[in-house]
Amino acid sequence: MASISNLGSAAGINGEALISQLLAVEKAPIDAVTAANTKLSTKVSTWGRIQSAFSALQDASAALNKNDFWSATTATSSDANAVAVTTSNTSSPGSYSVEVQALAQAQYLATAPVASKADAFGSGTLRI
Repeated sequence: MASISNLGSAAGINGEALISQLLAVEKAPIDAVTAANTKLSTKVSTWGRIQSAFSALQDASAALNKNDFWSATTATSSDANAVAVTTSNTSSPGSYSVEVQALAQAQYLATAPVASKADAFGSGTLRI
């Protein structure tokens, strides 16, 4: 294959430099469009991050606008096995104590067997 540098050597023309310059001139608009595309992509990405940040700010401000955010209460028990605690949005803030005065004990009541379920069960009046 013939070398490009021989092109026009008799006339003193550097063919390789001429072709390189022509290619650079042809490529300049493509490079400009590529640079503009890169710049626009960066701007779009930046606007996307800004939009995401504003969306997060909007969500946070919406949470602040809810009543249950400002009236939220929490409950903790120093001994969850002894006392379970809960709160609601109507709970009054404060510190409360529970004092155990006696422990519950299992009870049962038994009677003598009844002959028939149709029989009267004892006598007297039952008051509740």
